[in-house]
Amino acid sequence: MSEDEALELYRSKGYECVRGPVGMVFWPSKGVITDGDIKVDYEEKPWLSTFVVKGIRPKVRKNQARDYTNEMKAILQLATRNGRITSREAGKMCRLTPEQTSKLMRRIVLGGFLEKHGNGRGTWYSPTGKRP
Repeated sequence: MSEDEALELYRSKGYECVRGPVGMVFWPSKGVITDGDIKVDYEEKPWLSTFVVKGIRPKVRKNQARDYTNEMKAILQLATRNGRITSREAGKMCRLTPEQTSKLMRRIVLGGFLEKHGNGRGTWYSPTGKRP
């Protein structure tokens, strides 16, 4: 495969490319942020040969929210088994802070899996029968 063919193949798969001192260097265009010109240097050290890429850095998600899938499943199982569950029970079981528990319970209610009864300290939730 020629260098031009390789370049077209990788670009069609969503990669960017730059020519370095020892050849072409590819990186995914999604998931990185480019800062101006990309510079690739090859460094030869007695114990290691490396590429140093300057001008690109990983993209950091703004909302790095935690995925509560396992906690949701555990809460729904306990609610189904007991017929009801409170935020305090859910937080204690999943080792969550009160804020995390509140957000998680709200997500479960909005998803239609639990029904909220009451307000404040006396709030409890019952399963709706909907399966995740």
